[in-house]
Order: sequence, then structure tokens, then C-alpha cells
Amino acid sequence: MRIVYITLIFFIGMCWSFILGLFIGRGYNPPLVDIKHQEKIKKEETKVLPAEELTFLDALRKKRNKEKKVEIQDNKIKSINKKQEKIIYTYQCGSFKNKNDAKKLKSKLDRLIKNYNHKTYLEEVEIKKETWTRVILQLTLTRQENENIQNILQKNNIVFFIRSQSRP
Repeated sequence: MRIVYITLIFFIGMCWSFILGLFIGRGYNPPLVDIKHQEKIKKEETKVLPAEELTFLDALRKKRNKEKKVEIQDNKIKSINKKQEKIIYTYQCGSFKNKNDAKKLKSKLDRLIKNYNHKTYLEEVEIKKETWTRVILQLTLTRQENENIQNILQKNNIVFFIRSQSRP
């Protein structure tokens, strides 16, 4: 008996599917294939443009290349200007309890950096109730010159750090 019910339910389900398919399928109209019309479309798509009409793209490419060259040149000029820009660097080259040691370092710095625009001075500071003398070196340099100064100081075993840098 169970098999009869299952078969009957299956048969009714199939009938409903067929009926629904008829109603839904009536709204669908497949497009008609017009072979002659498609051949015309293919011929129009393969039409070759004359050379005069293609010059616009070449002119546009040339214009873009010129703009890129100008940008590259501008960037080079800007980077050169950045390298050439002068900055005031203030170095502290030592701090001594003995003022004579500070004076010796000051005279050594004056000899080493005589070719650069600089100012060397001593600064006295009170640290834990003791007077210390700092040797301060102030230079107006480009970035490249600053690297050269740092190399000179390192080669001469002078311990330093940059206290500040500012635009003139």
C-alpha cells in the first residue's frame, strides 16, 4: 500500500511540473537567427580604418611621452635643488669637566673644518653641581657637505651628535 501512495505522489508531482513548464515556457521566444544580417555585421567590424584616422593616437602618445620627459626633468631639478639647499646644523662634539680639554678640541675642529662656513664656541653647563664645558660646532651646509663633515669627524675620532638642524 505504501508503494502505491509513493507512486501516486510521484505521478502527481510530475504532472504539476509538466503543467508549470507549459505556462512558463510560453513566455519564452528564442531569437530568430538571421545569417545575412550577421554577415553584414562581421563585414562592418572588420572594416580597416585609413591611416589618416590613426594619427590621433600617435599624437596622443607623443604628447604623453613629452609630459613624462618634462616630469622626469622636473623631478631631477627638484632633487638637485634639495641636495643644494643649505641647512644650519648644530653639532655637539664633546663635553668636558676640564675647560682646557674643551679649548683643545675647539682649536682642532677649527683646523679640520677651516674650508667650511662654520662657527665653533664653548658652552658652560651646570650638571649635578659641577660645571661642564661643551664644544659646539655650527655649520651651514648642503646635505652632501654634511655627510663630508661627519666623515671628517669620524676619521679623527671625534664623538659628536647633531643637536639641531634648521633652515637659514
